[in-house]
Amino acid sequence: MRVLIMLAWIAEALVINPPTSLGKKSTAADVVNTLRADLSGKTAVVTGGNSGIGFETVKALAGAGCGVVLACRDVAAGEAARQTLLRRSAERVRVEALDLADLASVRDFAGRVGDGLDLLVCNAGIMALPKFETTADGFEKQLGVNHFGHAYLARLLRPALERRGSDAAPARVVCVASTAHGMASKDWAAGSLDLDFANSAYTPWGAYGNSKLANALYAKGLAKRLPSTVTALSLHPGVIRTPLWRETPAAGGVGGWILGSFMADKSIPQGAATSVWASVADAAAKPELRGAYLDDCAVSAKLSAQGRDDALADALWDATEARLDAALAKRGIH
Repeated sequence: MRVLIMLAWIAEALVINPPTSLGKKSTAADVVNTLRADLSGKTAVVTGGNSGIGFETVKALAGAGCGVVLACRDVAAGEAARQTLLRRSAERVRVEALDLADLASVRDFAGRVGDGLDLLVCNAGIMALPKFETTADGFEKQLGVNHFGHAYLARLLRPALERRGSDAAPARVVCVASTAHGMASKDWAAGSLDLDFANSAYTPWGAYGNSKLANALYAKGLAKRLPSTVTALSLHPGVIRTPLWRETPAAGGVGGWILGSFMADKSIPQGAATSVWASVADAAAKPELRGAYLDDCAVSAKLSAQGRDDALADALWDATEARLDAALAKRGIH
């Protein structure tokens, strides 16, 4: 068994016939190898980095020389994941506790990150919770974890990103959204944002769609407010069978078979490719791509009309800032 593990590590470390172009079937390793990415001296934060596409993102970035802060709720699970990496990569990764459902945890985590930061990958998320739940700060839980927790984290880490970035090599905020943003409430508009289902019935997929639309709109709104030395992007990773499905019927049994056989269109390493492309590709840092929505290692044409709505992005930005300020004040978090 030990010999097999070592052979797998060797195979992972070698660059064997990297593809000449990147697309739907590319893996995170393909992106690093094809672009010959060298992230030596750079530092990244990846939320939800202990499993799924988050872990594949950590693995690819660390393999390219990047120091990575693997952020997750369960430190033991994060350490177990880190131990599966090649030794050189594992030495570049440190695990830190982060619960995006609790703004106090987000604040404490940001305080441990340090001053130098080149990349924030907002990857963690929850999906299709069967019942309406709220976070420790009163947000609807899917929107609270997937959007509000990340928005507060980006607010706290923004100074470190701005200090590290430059016009020649902008620091980056990468938000993992989803094509599921198309399931968001069609009643969302610049003058009407029902963020808590106060005026509509909660549905698991509707709430998930809202949170993913928020991810895309937030990246657009953030990009408008960042200096030229930092950029922001969002993306659809693909439909992948990962632990994200654990609250849904597709977690196992017939549902899992249907997902794996007919719905999933990428493997987990392929699902991380666009996150890594957004993180390392020179093309992703071009001024004309600020706030863009990506898919298959390229700009996507699949962003909904709501996702392209600048007024809605501004409205969500204002509502997010106001709601965060109110929640922080209520809990006495500074």
